[in-house]
Amino acid sequence: MLEGATLGLRTIARSLPEGHCALSSSGRFLSGYREGTGVLWKDLIAILGTVETAAWPQAVEGARRTFDAYQAV
Repeated sequence: MLEGATLGLRTIARSLPEGHCALSSSGRFLSGYREGTGVLWKDLIAILGTVETAAWPQAVEGARRTFDAYQAV
């Protein structure tokens, strides 16, 4: 899911005007992995496609715990 957030950040970055302060040093995270972002997103989708249906509850719980940890920080 974090790859999805990275992909979304690139969309936000493209909507900012050239020279916007968020595109410089403090906002460089908006660029994601640059050209590699799309590749990583496709890799994630491929991996998710291999998760057996029986394992979905564990995958969802893992995602929830990950986001809970981010919120805690």
